[in-house]
Amino acid sequence: MLPAMTTSDDATAAPPCPTAAVWATPAGRVARRLLGASGGIPEGVDAALVALRAEAVPALLAVVDEAVARDDAPALRHAALWLAALRARAALPTLCRLVIDGAAGGDALVVVARALVELVGPADVSDSAVRAALEQLAGAADRAARAFAAEAFAALGDPRSRARVEALADDPDNDVQDRARAALRRFVDRPAALGATVTLDDFAALAVAAGAGHGGALQPLLDELADPRRPVRDAAVAALVRAGRPAVPFLIDRLNQPLPRARVAAALALGRLQPPEATGPLLVAATAPAATVDEAELRPVALRALAHCLTGAEQGLSPSLLPLTRDPDRFVRAAALLCLGRLADRAGMRAVALALFDDDPFVVESAAIALSEGVREGDAELVLPLLRALVPSSPPRAVRPAVKEAILIALGRIDVLDDALRVRVRHVVRADVDAATASARKAAIVLLERSFAADDPPPLPLVDAVLARTGDAHPDVRVVAASFVARHLPPGMGGAVATLARALARRERALSLLCVEALRRHDTAPARAALLAALRDDDEVVARCARDLYRAFSPTTTTWTFTPRAPTHPSPSTGTGSAKRRPAAVSDGRAVVEARFAADDEPGG
Repeated sequence: MLPAMTTSDDATAAPPCPTAAVWATPAGRVARRLLGASGGIPEGVDAALVALRAEAVPALLAVVDEAVARDDAPALRHAALWLAALRARAALPTLCRLVIDGAAGGDALVVVARALVELVGPADVSDSAVRAALEQLAGAADRAARAFAAEAFAALGDPRSRARVEALADDPDNDVQDRARAALRRFVDRPAALGATVTLDDFAALAVAAGAGHGGALQPLLDELADPRRPVRDAAVAALVRAGRPAVPFLIDRLNQPLPRARVAAALALGRLQPPEATGPLLVAATAPAATVDEAELRPVALRALAHCLTGAEQGLSPSLLPLTRDPDRFVRAAALLCLGRLADRAGMRAVALALFDDDPFVVESAAIALSEGVREGDAELVLPLLRALVPSSPPRAVRPAVKEAILIALGRIDVLDDALRVRVRHVVRADVDAATASARKAAIVLLERSFAADDPPPLPLVDAVLARTGDAHPDVRVVAASFVARHLPPGMGGAVATLARALARRERALSLLCVEALRRHDTAPARAALLAALRDDDEVVARCARDLYRAFSPTTTTWTFTPRAPTHPSPSTGTGSAKRRPAAVSDGRAVVEARFAADDEPGG
């Protein structure tokens, strides 16, 4: 890069002067000495130009014109270098014309290209002459000219220019590749429509410009949204997304235009940008009747984009979306469900729950996602449909893992206040402690942990099953299982200390901290011995926690043995039942704890 020389605003916008008048000025007399100087710059010219600074710009432009007329390449090179050093943006039209007309060749072309690197910036993204000149340099035979073209395109900073730099990064010449890749690392996407950061005050002006059809530097990309070639449309969408918020009003305008392909592409871009102000236009596009294949494609695309743009505060959208949940198009149904799940309005949640019984697995999965996102604490009326979807009875069908996880998450968010309904939730969900996927096991254990309380403890078989999950293959399942045990482990339960000790041996901080809490809850002499061993844990946090619990730990509970019941007949929850057997109570003179099966552990509970 050339050393920057500060100039005034007047120098940047210096008006052209008639050549004769320029030569008569002190700057003209100095600059004219560059003409005919086949060697280096004549003595004293540099110092004089430094002193003149802004005043030298018109004279240097006159030298450029004269040098082209005389075919004086050295003078042209010297003048272009000085214009770049002076940051004379008034020279941009002249230098671009030299490149476009082919008036600069050889070394002079390289110098002009270097000067353009110094002069162009984000404000020039809409200048067709600048772009034409840089495009010509990018295709020049001289590798240095191509390398400078990459740097100049990066200086513009808009999405279209980035594509040009990426193309030059694959240039056959290694030096050009290196310069282009370096330019890409410095590349910063700027709001191309204004050439500067867009403020909220500017946004109204952008919307007006969009209505008038003037997209500025974005206009070529906006036009490409309607291109019949899918890759071209996809590239335009990606570039407009990189342009950011300045593209939003233009995309909304395209969404309201009659060209179906452009509307689909605009909806895709808006879905990725997620502007809340696009919700209305997207809803209109999604609910409009489709007369062609392209218009039919627009409906689900617009709905998915709408789901991304929703903030949850919108009101009155459910009546328009509910009919779409019964649409013949599976993609429309699925996208409408996602939208309903993201609305604060509860009118659509019942339709989302019923969609769990849709014949199309894709729609079912979308409904489950909508429920996991949209269910609230007070949605108790959704519990029964969710349970029926979790354990379908007729016709028998497998519940997909992602759907099962989403249903369990949704159930975990609902406050179930009715005792009978809460027992039913526990009965259905407990089987998923041993589900095939880690995500379902985790969600089931989390749900069950909050379903019990000190005055309403979990049944022993459930505690035993969750305790075993402290050794699960997945770390998240181990942690939630340890959390359950730390809260609900019955004091003195046989086998618990050995299982917790094995979990402590994993040396996982979160798991270990919960395990030491569970040992304290166990309230037995073996638990105190395990806490003593935990004092030597390599993790100081775990060791300190164990030390604090150990100091105040005086066990009062006797260990008792729990033996799971043997299966005898089918059970609604697991397919197997158990004979009624109680664990044997063991006393060593301290308090005796008798283990009892909770009411909801009885067959059919």
